[in-house]
Amino acid sequence: MNPNRKIKVLIVDDSKVSRELMHFIITADPQLEVIGYAESGESALTQIQQNPPDVITMDIVMPRMDGFEATRRIMQRKPIPIVIVSSIVKKDDVANSFKSIEAGALAILPKPVSPADPKFTENANAIRETVKRVSEVRLITRLHTVSAAAPPTPNIPLPTLSRKFEAVAIGASLGGPQALQKLLLPFPEDYPLPIYLVQHIAPGFVQGLAEWLGSCTRLEVKVAKNGETGKRGTVYIAPDSHHMQILKGHVIKLTDDLPDHGLRPSAGHLFRSIAKNFGPNAVGIILTGMGRDGVDDLLLMKQSGAYTIAQSEEGCLMYGMPREAILNGAAVQAVPLDQMSKFILELTGDKLWQKR
Repeated sequence: MNPNRKIKVLIVDDSKVSRELMHFIITADPQLEVIGYAESGESALTQIQQNPPDVITMDIVMPRMDGFEATRRIMQRKPIPIVIVSSIVKKDDVANSFKSIEAGALAILPKPVSPADPKFTENANAIRETVKRVSEVRLITRLHTVSAAAPPTPNIPLPTLSRKFEAVAIGASLGGPQALQKLLLPFPEDYPLPIYLVQHIAPGFVQGLAEWLGSCTRLEVKVAKNGETGKRGTVYIAPDSHHMQILKGHVIKLTDDLPDHGLRPSAGHLFRSIAKNFGPNAVGIILTGMGRDGVDDLLLMKQSGAYTIAQSEEGCLMYGMPREAILNGAAVQAVPLDQMSKFILELTGDKLWQKR
């Protein structure tokens, strides 16, 4: 990103107070510039035609056309990186936020209440940093524009392994919910392994993520609880502000240890425990995301004999964490997202998949 070029932001929110607060937050960073406001989704559609922004911050609950419908139409007509900035007032608000992610929005963040809120500085910083990060995404059109004439990606050859896998561990960040939806969709309900997941997401939205993913797959998806035992056919997501470790016997341990790379939960904590307790009988996966969380510990998994995978660049929304994993030698194999479900199901010996 050119440090001398300002990132143009359109604020979409029906509340004047919220628009003014968002303006205050965004313009506190000299790299960001607010170029307009919209009080509804309809107004946003008009404005992006007249003066296209680099990033849109989008409220969910608005009159006439809500944030979900506006996101869906923007992504169909003129894809622009969208960050959902949502109040967690009702369960339906969270559900609609994830519908917007499904429609193509890149991230969900809590709407700041006022500068007097104890979490205001944290939330404001998250908005500014997320806006800057998503402004760099240039693969966004691939979410909704897939050429029918595009040549098929060559199949990734399946390795010959004589081992019984016992666990799958996944780390994901920006773009992760969309990737996870596509990855988990084909899994059968009686998939023989538990899946442990660290997804970087704003506090307050992890339960919504679990419910949304659960509606997209036949697997059970839940937020992990301390002391419970991981079971086959279930996805366990690390909760807000807690690292997740998997002990022998698939016992889940949640801790409030210091953040890794500024993150808690971190994929690194998960991968480290999997390497220690499952060795060669585990699969480790790094999906789309920025930074390098989990990279060193994915390498530790590989060194312990685990089969490690990084999402390959084609179709990857944010090729940061996967690229670092590949450059660091932490991944045994780079796999495109559109082949990853089949690859993992066949790798781990799922018989139902092999019969299809």
